[in-house]
Amino acid sequence: MQNVNEYKYLGECINDKGPETTMSVDKRISKAAGVCNEILAVASSNELKHRRIEIGIKLAKACHDSKLLYNAETWTKLKTTDIKKLETAQNNFYKRLIGVPRGTSNAAISEELGIMPVEYKIELKKFMEYQITDITVHFNPQMSW
Repeated sequence: MQNVNEYKYLGECINDKGPETTMSVDKRISKAAGVCNEILAVASSNELKHRRIEIGIKLAKACHDSKLLYNAETWTKLKTTDIKKLETAQNNFYKRLIGVPRGTSNAAISEELGIMPVEYKIELKKFMEYQITDITVHFNPQMSW
């Protein structure tokens, strides 16, 4: 194994100081905004109007979250301001989906729709990455079961 000063992982450069999370977070929010508009267009179509919120939530979990939190497991030095930006992006999407004013309480939206806070989603991604890495490191194909 070779020691390096910089490594590219999931499209982001990670160096001995860790990844530049603020830049990465801003890029993720920008990409998620485009997906947000697509999800709202699909969920608002005439064919789905009776299940708009249900379909919108499922699409958000599959598409919006993956764009918003792509490579979040590498964000080792995430600032409180970055978490707030991500929370705002998530909450604004859901407010647009259900058609309530932006001033509506975020807690009410999360509670009503059963949405997990972004900070927990990031920690879950980190945990899952650790579990997969740990399993891969300890896997021995010659072991008899």
